[in-house]
Amino acid sequence: MSYVLVLPAMGSVAAVDHTLPSQPALEKLQALPLLLINYLALTSSFQMQSNATTLLEALSTDEASAIRRLSTSAFDPQVISLHLFYAEKDLEICEKEILQLVKKRDLLARRVERCRSLLAPINKIPSELLSSIFELCCEENTLRPDVTSPAIILSAVSHRWREIALTAPRLWSSLKIEFVRFHGFKSLQKLAHTARLFMDRSRSSPLKLNLDWSVGFQDDHLPVLETIIKQSARWVHFDVNSYDETLLKNRIFQPLRGRLPLLKYLNLGTDECIIESYVLFSDTPALRSLSYTPNSSSTVTEFPFEHLAHLKLRRCYSDEAIMMLERCIRLEKLELDWLGDNIVEENIPQLHMSAVKSLIFRALEQEPTTFAHFVLPQLSSIEISCPYPGEYCDNWEQWNITQLFLQQSSSFITYCRLETILASDIQVMEFLNCMPMLQTLCIEDMGRWDNGLGHIRNRTVTSTFLQRLLVKVNSSVFLPRLEDLMLRARMDDFNASACSIAVLSRFRPDNGQASAVCLRSIEIELKGNGSLPRELASLDHFNGKGIRVKVFISEGS
Repeated sequence: MSYVLVLPAMGSVAAVDHTLPSQPALEKLQALPLLLINYLALTSSFQMQSNATTLLEALSTDEASAIRRLSTSAFDPQVISLHLFYAEKDLEICEKEILQLVKKRDLLARRVERCRSLLAPINKIPSELLSSIFELCCEENTLRPDVTSPAIILSAVSHRWREIALTAPRLWSSLKIEFVRFHGFKSLQKLAHTARLFMDRSRSSPLKLNLDWSVGFQDDHLPVLETIIKQSARWVHFDVNSYDETLLKNRIFQPLRGRLPLLKYLNLGTDECIIESYVLFSDTPALRSLSYTPNSSSTVTEFPFEHLAHLKLRRCYSDEAIMMLERCIRLEKLELDWLGDNIVEENIPQLHMSAVKSLIFRALEQEPTTFAHFVLPQLSSIEISCPYPGEYCDNWEQWNITQLFLQQSSSFITYCRLETILASDIQVMEFLNCMPMLQTLCIEDMGRWDNGLGHIRNRTVTSTFLQRLLVKVNSSVFLPRLEDLMLRARMDDFNASACSIAVLSRFRPDNGQASAVCLRSIEIELKGNGSLPRELASLDHFNGKGIRVKVFISEGS
């Protein structure tokens, strides 16, 4: 029988080939540590799976080190299992140390990142200036379940930004709620919590509110409205968009009456909907701007028209408009959207609105007789447009917009914008002839279909109109004070050569036309496909040399 002896102290293996060990071998066996003798006695019946832990728990640190130094043998699985156990235990210790080092490394990396962020240039900006920048970003905080409002985003960037956001109530004072986006109890409960958060953080700052109901009003919206209506004394701007005509008749809105001391801007309803119960806003002493759609049962006493500086009427008949405008003695800006017409009594006197400086008129199919009663001696800005021009092509050609009111109201007009109107070039030139002080002219040509040519032609910005802009020697100048010109027209029917010559004549007027003012800016947008005409591309050479030039093509039909 052959014996294999493991000598942990010497780290060697001795093999004896005789049956009984010799005397020297016995002496060496007696010299083995008690640990090894016990181990050799146990190996005959030792099961590693069940007894390894018990055995190893009995070993001291030095004894475990001794076991690690044991040589392995392919015929001794117990020894190999013991080596494997200690190797796995060492591996576990290493992994723990690695995790600790990784955590330490990540902690140091975050600390380095924070320190570097403190050196960023934005941290040198004073808090007051940063607060003003934040206010520009939070001009309207829209509450939607899928979008986080700007104020909440800014307050979550850093400790300093949060401090600034929480000490700036104006960041939280502008709120738009799109009720159609919120569905279910939990969603509306979160909306109510967010609304309370904004009301609390806005403190005593004036509130700007925009409530959008693209769907009908629901009782689940009441908690949100209760939170907002409690702060009605702080309302400055109230905009409600709804297709529900009876919305404001709900009991939840009744506390508003007489509790809107700061309200300055009020917008009710849409172009398609009339919101009733205007009586809620009869006692609004600070009201200066009003946009709404009158109904047949409304009276002119429902709003303090005497205080208004801006009035926008939607879908209003001429006689209704005149009744309201008679009371607008301080009106400076008048907007008439979808102004219809009916028979106006001939004995109604002309309206002398001496404070009106701006008129915006979106036309309908009929020539409104309202303008025949207007006298606007201080009018300086006029805008005329046709929102749906395809429906009213024939009626425009019968209009004489010059005789409507400009004969008495056009002397001081310096700004004119004609957008998608269907007037001809002759009509527009006659119209502009009444504005000798005009400085800024913007024309967007909608075009008209020509059956003979088989494509859309320009209706207003034609060759005749462009040639009329030309400053000629020893002849009267059309729009002699013109400084800024913007044209939008069809490229396939645009006379680029006539336009280029007209612009150059106003860039350096002839000495014989000293009264003509040079252009300061020219913007030309051509709708179509293809490259920019050479004559217009050459105008870019003058950009920055006393005139701003912008000429480009917007692709489309």
